[in-house]
Amino acid sequence: EALQDCLREAIQTTDEEVIRLCRDTQNHYSSCTGVMTLWTGHILTVAHVGDSRATLGYVEDGMVGYEQLTSDHKPDLPDERRRIEEAGGVLALR
Repeated sequence: EALQDCLREAIQTTDEEVIRLCRDTQNHYSSCTGVMTLWTGHILTVAHVGDSRATLGYVEDGMVGYEQLTSDHKPDLPDERRRIEEAGGVLALR
């Protein structure tokens, strides 16, 4: 849980800095994406924002495979739209 809090704080701090920079430069539209991963022992922790994604590649029985670890944060996806609206957000898709 401490690790989740640390990753959440890093994302929130970065978000606040982007908002501040946009305000200071009067840039009223800006966005960013990011993926953070931390592998500790046998635990892989993944955090992501925006429409970036994390995928884990592996070799099993001589075959290369992959597993998508995240779901995109794209507002045109029903689950993401619902999450945004439930948090009080509004979508203005073009």
